[in-house]
Amino acid sequence: MECALVRGSQPIYNPPIPFCSRIDGGLRVGMSVYIQGKVPHHAERFHINFRSGQSDDSDIALHFNPRFNWFSKVVFNSFEGGSWSSEEKKAEMPFQKGEHFEVVFIVKQDSYQVNVNGGSFYEFMHRIPLERVEFLQVAGDVTIESIKFGAEAGGFGSNVAITGGGMMPDPSYNPAGVPGDIGMSGYQPGNAPGMMPGSAYNPAEMSGGMNMPGDQPGNVPGTMPNPSYAPAEVPYGGMAMPGYQSGNTIPIPYCGNIFGGLSPEQTIVIRGFIPNGASRADINFLVGCSREIALHISLRMAEKRVVRNSFLKGSWGVEEVELTYNPFAHGERFDISVRCGNSCFQVYVNGQHLFNYDHRVRDFQQIDLIEIDGDVVLSSVQP
Repeated sequence: MECALVRGSQPIYNPPIPFCSRIDGGLRVGMSVYIQGKVPHHAERFHINFRSGQSDDSDIALHFNPRFNWFSKVVFNSFEGGSWSSEEKKAEMPFQKGEHFEVVFIVKQDSYQVNVNGGSFYEFMHRIPLERVEFLQVAGDVTIESIKFGAEAGGFGSNVAITGGGMMPDPSYNPAGVPGDIGMSGYQPGNAPGMMPGSAYNPAEMSGGMNMPGDQPGNVPGTMPNPSYAPAEVPYGGMAMPGYQSGNTIPIPYCGNIFGGLSPEQTIVIRGFIPNGASRADINFLVGCSREIALHISLRMAEKRVVRNSFLKGSWGVEEVELTYNPFAHGERFDISVRCGNSCFQVYVNGQHLFNYDHRVRDFQQIDLIEIDGDVVLSSVQP
């Protein structure tokens, strides 16, 4: 069984099955392994193994084995010294034939926490010491779309910090007016996607609920006039998100710091889901001290467009909209990789190159903030 070496946090896309990779440095407490894929209609079973070696008789610390039969179940086990240990079974099947899935293995001090499709599924206690686990193997009736090794549990990499459920700009920020159609129409006050309850949203003054630089004071992205707001009370802007549980997604609006700023060759990976009825979602890479936007990615579902732009020196630049295809659709998951190249941002979606965006802010280290808002379910943001 030949295994490739996995280094850093670069995602692995569409690997052949069976698949095996060596985990650089091995598993450690606090790591997470994110696997997205699809179960074929003919599936009988597949397995994901965390093992000590690449030979077929090497020890397996965690054997994760969904079985599709009359009594569908997920089996957990370990293999040591040439023998299987006692099985642990959960008579619940979170995977559906013909459907996409996301499974996350969170390495804890005493156990593996397994989450499926955003919900907590099972906790498997360690039987083999973590320091012996060096390989990941996937085999059976499954298609794998992406595999990502995260530095920390919960979906956030080691140099991204969450600064709360909303975006918290400098209180002295007082932007000038900016023309243009910044917003999503059709939302009532207090229910605009990404807006905090009690905020000063006024549909008569704006074209929609998405606030961008240039809105009036009180409508700055993420301002929080109601300090009693709790993200759990209004998950995802009040929209129902099939297949996700509120306790396992990131509140929207999202704001994350990139400590030290972006560096050349760094990749930011954003995973999530576009709910039915979604109109628009925006991803912004900002210079935190000035609130200038180095890269604005706007997923406009109603228009079936992906708009790119920058907001520099108080003005929006020239939009870029050309694409050879649009990978974003209602009811679909997405995996966005934004790579900071020397001359441009290179953006991939679900493993396929989507567009390049020439740098308009040349000093990468000034770009130290990520903000995400709108009609989207966010499951992880990782450097």
